[in-house]
Amino acid sequence: GNIAMLASAVVAVLWVLRVRFRAAAVVAALVLLAHAAVIAPGASIRRATAMACLYFLLQAVDLRGRSGAVVAWSLVGALMVTPTAILNAGFWLTYGATMALLATSAVLPPPRVWRGVAGAAVVATAAVELVLAPVAAGVFERVTLAGLVLNLPAVPAMAVVQAAASFAVLADWGHLSLLASAGGWTTWAGTRVLIDTSRVVEWFPWLTWRVPPAGLLVTVGYFALLVGGWW
Repeated sequence: GNIAMLASAVVAVLWVLRVRFRAAAVVAALVLLAHAAVIAPGASIRRATAMACLYFLLQAVDLRGRSGAVVAWSLVGALMVTPTAILNAGFWLTYGATMALLATSAVLPPPRVWRGVAGAAVVATAAVELVLAPVAAGVFERVTLAGLVLNLPAVPAMAVVQAAASFAVLADWGHLSLLASAGGWTTWAGTRVLIDTSRVVEWFPWLTWRVPPAGLLVTVGYFALLVGGWW
């Protein structure tokens, strides 16, 4: 979300300045790379930055890339730069979740059938939970269905946090203290929603349960069946 907001803001500013889109795409990619270098990102930010930069650079040379191909090439690039990333649980989670969302969008009917935003959130969450179940079992020794409920308030709350926090920083930079304070309080409210809703597993412990890590054969078989079913 942060990467999408930053990229959109850069392109919008350059559009107002009447910079051609090809040049704007190159500038946006450079800004995203600088942003990643400054914040010392984790696996999800590196993945999103790599995907966005690939997209912009393809646009700059008037090429179009499929979403799955962009994800795959960003994965290859990440492993070429840092081969040990393959051992990082965050790496598995971010790429697994992204591929789950892309695979789901490829086989579902048009969005109007999803019953709006809430239905799309439930379907997307279910797809991600299915793909990441062996990872969650192996890393956390726990499987949960809470995400099906939690993402309904968490997804919009996260959007509020990202937008309000960015607004607060810009307002503070412009010495607009009242607006910066309003943005800060809005960010706090969104964060409280994220934290408090995550406690639903304390109120309903039956939504999560401990499991032993799956063996290699079980994991390979699980994903083989999942891919076969999708295909």
